[in-house]
Amino acid sequence: MANVRTTVALPDRVLKEIDEAVSRGVASSRNEWLTKAAQRELRREREAEIDAAFRRMGEDEEYKREAEQVARDFEAIDREAWAALEAEAGPYPPG
Repeated sequence: MANVRTTVALPDRVLKEIDEAVSRGVASSRNEWLTKAAQRELRREREAEIDAAFRRMGEDEEYKREAEQVARDFEAIDREAWAALEAEAGPYPPG
């Protein structure tokens, strides 16, 4: 991935703390520290979006009905799979 040069304005205290982190070896440079921080924040935002989508799914009545139907549709297949597994490997949990 190619790097693109940009300029950012940071509060003095923030820059000082970044420099301290770099001097402790947390990152090899300000650039590396800022890149890692930006990547973490972007990942956190993506995860928050996914979490929100799952919450919305849990509140969606149509989705819940479909999920319940899928579970009912697979119920017999699940029982068959467990029976086949137990026939081959014995009861689970063992004991």
